[in-house]
Amino acid sequence: MNTEMNTGNERVLWKSIRIAGENAAEYLQGQISQDVQKAQEGAWTFILQPDSKVLALGWLHYDDKGLILDVPEVASEVVVSRLRRFILRMDVSLSLEDCANPRVPFLRDAFELGFPLEIGDFELTPHSMGGTWVTNAVSFTKGCFTGQELVGRLDARQAPVPFQIARLRADSEQALRDYVQLGSQSKKQGILYFFQEQESFHAVAVMHRGVLADESLAESVGVSIEMSGV
Repeated sequence: MNTEMNTGNERVLWKSIRIAGENAAEYLQGQISQDVQKAQEGAWTFILQPDSKVLALGWLHYDDKGLILDVPEVASEVVVSRLRRFILRMDVSLSLEDCANPRVPFLRDAFELGFPLEIGDFELTPHSMGGTWVTNAVSFTKGCFTGQELVGRLDARQAPVPFQIARLRADSEQALRDYVQLGSQSKKQGILYFFQEQESFHAVAVMHRGVLADESLAESVGVSIEMSGV
């Protein structure tokens, strides 16, 4: 993406991680949040750190050569590094390829899904993305996977997480920037990406749940919350 104002028509760059070898499916089953069996039909999955923090959201599927995990290009190297970390005495190889058919092709598509694209330094768990993403990208019946402990505990307790992904609209870029500076946790909030469509500005941001819960705060700076991570 360039330094000019985005319009929503920008292509989201993706990479495909090919997982090959005799133990490919068995290994990946323990490394991602989704059941690898869902790859036959295609499914979303989280790639997590051992402490349950999200590295990326990816699309799991097969092509005519085997098992594939598509991830945003900005996260591809760190995801490959993370997946390679636990390969011990298993016939598994990982390689990066160009993504032929990205699941989320344009920035506008990412916004409509509340897709975070690049997590950066924000410490988010799957529940920060909202219940729909947890339902679609986490299997709680497949067995253990890296990062499972906190995810399972949060789901069992239905405990709210402090920071959530929010989808925002406003009449100006400044209104969006003013909004993410509200609240006592403003240094941990931020806009992940934004674009202008006609007279409306759209953003996907990380926000503290206390700020999101107080609708008067959004109204005070002219921001509309259309979807948040709840």
